[in-house]
Amino acid sequence: MEHRVQPAPRSSQLRTQRCLLRPSGPSDAVWIASAVGDARYPADDPWSVVDSVEDARDRLEVQSKCWGERTAFHFTIELLGAPPHAGQVSLSREPEPNTWLLGYWLVPDVWGSGIATECATATVHLAFTELGAHSLWAGVTPHNHRSLRVLSKLGFEYRNSNPAGYTVDGKPIPTDEYELIRERAT
Repeated sequence: MEHRVQPAPRSSQLRTQRCLLRPSGPSDAVWIASAVGDARYPADDPWSVVDSVEDARDRLEVQSKCWGERTAFHFTIELLGAPPHAGQVSLSREPEPNTWLLGYWLVPDVWGSGIATECATATVHLAFTELGAHSLWAGVTPHNHRSLRVLSKLGFEYRNSNPAGYTVDGKPIPTDEYELIRERAT
């Protein structure tokens, strides 16, 4: 089987109406540790186990390495106004050809503002136009109604429930999985 090198985004930055999306890196550790340490941040999110700037920096170094290997592209969401940092949005390559996983999280202060939909829309466009994606997947905990609305607005369709969608502190977190196929993307 021939190994094909995955494309990288032509630009390392994306702009939306209200945001700049740029590669996440270790320099984001301080604000990310603060954001995921907020009492309102969901305890069932993989970032919730980060309890120090050093933990955040370690995770961000892994994300930077993934960017270089073209296996995942993690963008920091910067608002084009104050406060500057709003969260992250990412695309991670899946084992199936031309399939990527969409992920995103926001700092609690911007929940409900439409930022997730705006940034996820730009990232979906990148996946289909520059990365050659034919299918995007996203997993969400069934009680995360805001995230479910984002996926619905983007045209994702429910595919299945996964009792072990991801793990937090060694515990499986059930997720519902959604898919967006290129031909159906709006």
